[in-house]
Amino acid sequence: MPPAATRTRSTTRRVGGALSLLTVLPLASCGSTLYEAQAAFKAGNTSAAENLISDYARANKRSEHRVIAHFELGSIMFEAGRYAESARAFQYAEDQLLELERNAPSSLIEQFESTFKNPAEVTYRGAPYERVMSATMLGLAYCMLGDFESARPSFRSADFWQDDGIRQRQQRIDATKRQLDESRAPLAAGVESAAERYEDSFFTGYESVSNSFADVVQGAFLLGQLEGSSDASDAAFLFGRASGIYPSNMFAAQDAALADQVGSTPPNRTYVLFATGFAPFLMELTIALPLPGIGIVTAAFPMLTVDQSGYTRTLTVEADDELYEPEPIADMDRIVGADFNAELPTITARHTAAILARNSIAVGTRVAAREVEGAAGALIALSGLFYNIWQNKADLRSWRTLPKYYAYASFETPASGVITIDAPPLGPESVEVSPTGVNIVYVRALRPNLPVTIAAFNVGTDSARTEPDEPTQPASSLQEEPIP
Repeated sequence: MPPAATRTRSTTRRVGGALSLLTVLPLASCGSTLYEAQAAFKAGNTSAAENLISDYARANKRSEHRVIAHFELGSIMFEAGRYAESARAFQYAEDQLLELERNAPSSLIEQFESTFKNPAEVTYRGAPYERVMSATMLGLAYCMLGDFESARPSFRSADFWQDDGIRQRQQRIDATKRQLDESRAPLAAGVESAAERYEDSFFTGYESVSNSFADVVQGAFLLGQLEGSSDASDAAFLFGRASGIYPSNMFAAQDAALADQVGSTPPNRTYVLFATGFAPFLMELTIALPLPGIGIVTAAFPMLTVDQSGYTRTLTVEADDELYEPEPIADMDRIVGADFNAELPTITARHTAAILARNSIAVGTRVAAREVEGAAGALIALSGLFYNIWQNKADLRSWRTLPKYYAYASFETPASGVITIDAPPLGPESVEVSPTGVNIVYVRALRPNLPVTIAAFNVGTDSARTEPDEPTQPASSLQEEPIP
């Protein structure tokens, strides 16, 4: 047995190492404001949602939490008809996502971060579907401002994020498989135990990871622009891909054929895009994991959950005495479910590895505490317990204000330039559109008992709606941080 003085120094080194690790890890900022802002938006209170999400972003000044804050702010501002502010928010999120891609940490740093940080404090890079939707909504916001030059690369960015999401997802899946193949038994056993609890817990995703709503929006935009020889063929491809995912949508097939034959003159056509309800979100799932050498450990994992708040199921459009009903083109439950399913092996492996590491730290502090008498020993024991409890939290951050379903209809624009949109039970509303060229009308219904918002623009003209006190700004001036 070593002398007492030696034992004390050894204990001090262990305790110091454990406590230093605990002290360098940042405490999680309160995420309640994020969820409160999302809840306010879902209730139709955009003013309160704006204030709450701004408070959340300011409270996380030096954190990548701000990316999701600007996803939400972009949605809130778009719904309020404040398109320049919406564009600023989505542009900031886009810029930050690209910056994170350029400065991605090494795999070792990323592994350390995911292991020893509270999961809700790990760098937030947005889920693949969120990146695609952010770029798509950015393009729509620019279109509302009449800035079609900036809208074009924004829609192209959605394509980039779709392809990038596929690539990065496969890299993570391959890395997780290697980790499990090379791991000790506790990790593999823990992952298998967690996966069993997920089997019947969430949705069936699409086989394809393409977001058909993003494809239809970009396809309609390109048909209205037709600036180069590839616009028509690109539009035909996008509508064709959407039709392949949703063969029951007759409009997608018609538009694919139209784009294939359109030539160099934009058709006189109106697209009504209908967004309703809210996408699924993450909740905490508690799982008891049997870990050899440690015992039964309670672990917190993210759980995908359907939003049950209701949505508007029907919408009709009248044009020249003809009735059109938008048909489904994207189901966010399935899109988010596809992303979540694909990431599940990575989620379970990282969480289980982190739990093993944290419990090792907790065991170490308990051993160290037994060698220190009095209050100091109690403090050491409590620090290990606090660390383990604090870090055992699931990452529940997600863009909760995205719609649940998207549908669309397209038809020849009436010569009168007037269409009527009826979303029961709120009654019909007349909308003016341009008789020539391509019109896009975006209709958003949060809940069945809340007013429907309608935003319309003609692609390639100066007829976009802007607020009287907010002039259109070029893309270069929208790069500033929207929330100071």
